[in-house]
Amino acid sequence: MQENVHELIRRARAEEDERRAAKVAEAQLKLLTVAFDKATAYTNMLILAGYAGFFGLWQLSKDYLTHKQTLAAALLALASLTVFVLFEVSKMVIVHMRILKQTRILTAPSTSSSRETYVAALEKLASAHDSVSYWDKASWFATLVVTTVTGLAAVGVLGYSFATGLANEQPACVKAQREAR
Repeated sequence: MQENVHELIRRARAEEDERRAAKVAEAQLKLLTVAFDKATAYTNMLILAGYAGFFGLWQLSKDYLTHKQTLAAALLALASLTVFVLFEVSKMVIVHMRILKQTRILTAPSTSSSRETYVAALEKLASAHDSVSYWDKASWFATLVVTTVTGLAAVGVLGYSFATGLANEQPACVKAQREAR
């Protein structure tokens, strides 16, 4: 009788551990999905703001651009945009693959069979994340440098042409006075 009670208690604890593990897995999956969605929304907002600002400045300065300045600004903007888009697309693919892998691991019947196997799976995911994290940071930094330098150089070309164009342009009242003479 005593052994039966201990066996029932052990089984009840195991079932409770499995329920808790399932809840943690579900919370992890929701967290990953929300984090991905937020990061994507933020990135899209930055793309729209930065490049829309660039093309707005281009519109203002187009009358003052020489042919070489136009080509330089276009090439620099193209480089910035291309590197950024390639990075974002590759990041999207990598993140999607990671989420799928994590989903498979966290929802596998063997993982949720006990608390120990679930904890071991989480530890394996954490160590894999740590090793990939260095490359994520390095590629992010390289992309940041290239897109920022080329993007700011393109804005610099436009800003320079706009400023010099305005400085060399005479106000309408001065032009009218000269023509009246």
